[in-house]
Amino acid sequence: MKIKLLSILSLFFLLNSCTKKDDAEALFFRVKVDGKLVEATGINAYAVQDDDEYNIYGVFSSKSSMYIQLAKNKGVGTHQITENPNFALYADETETGHRSDRTGATGEVTITEKTAEVVKGTFKCTVKQANNSTKVYTLTEGEFSVKFR
Repeated sequence: MKIKLLSILSLFFLLNSCTKKDDAEALFFRVKVDGKLVEATGINAYAVQDDDEYNIYGVFSSKSSMYIQLAKNKGVGTHQITENPNFALYADETETGHRSDRTGATGEVTITEKTAEVVKGTFKCTVKQANNSTKVYTLTEGEFSVKFR
């Protein structure tokens, strides 16, 4: 009886140690905004593609989110995100949008992997509310690993 119980327990532990992690755990979009880490995981980190461009989203809270828009032909490599259609938009907790394609803003994204299913990469940028705005957010250490919906 003890051998049978030990065999069952051993099999249980073996099978549990071999289970694949949930895909949702591997999905993320994170960035430091003025030094403070914000992060979206699971279904709140995703990408959407249309005819001309694709967008990489991170929904941080009910009011704060971010996306990076790139022309559809922008694949693996480093791309400037300072001119439409390639830009980043960050919405702060007041739901005010700030973009990287405003005068004086800067930014780049590095795509490390892009397939029909996933896009992964890193980014950094500054974003402004409007061309004449003095409010600037500095976004650093940005990274994402998301699936296309």
